[in-house]
Amino acid sequence: MNRIRFILMGLVGSFLLTGFALGENLLVNGDFSKGSKGWKFKNKQGAGQGYATNGMVVLSLGKEDGEQKIYQDLTVKPGATYQLKASFKTEGKPGLYVFFYVAKEEGKWETAPIQGPVLKSPEWKDMTYALTAKDAVKIRVDFRVRDPEAAAAIKNISFAESGASTSSAE
Repeated sequence: MNRIRFILMGLVGSFLLTGFALGENLLVNGDFSKGSKGWKFKNKQGAGQGYATNGMVVLSLGKEDGEQKIYQDLTVKPGATYQLKASFKTEGKPGLYVFFYVAKEEGKWETAPIQGPVLKSPEWKDMTYALTAKDAVKIRVDFRVRDPEAAAAIKNISFAESGASTSSAE
């Protein structure tokens, strides 16, 4: 019995030493502890602002039309299922949009993204969204506000391999 325990402890130790971690967050700086490092901001028509502060990112638009977004491009394993988790709160209408863009080949993004839920809550809420990367080699995780006088705050974002599936990226 002691020998079995020793072997199991040795296996666990070797996994830890080699950096093997099931469900490792693929996002760089998903907690925004390093400001906006790893994230790309983009605004359409010069609208609004996006910034990282106090462990979260804030996206907002004024009265002008436009769009404010933040995203990261992630390398994924074809056929694997991934789970996006985040906490958010919103102001204005209708709220925070979540999109997933897919590339079957490096640098060749599909033109039609998979749209996740439109999120709206004046209080902090947690969201989870699962997706299977069927033929994809890259997935872009994209959060945005796109309606006049809309704002959203997002924190604790993770995108990791999991076992469940609710949507497919082809």
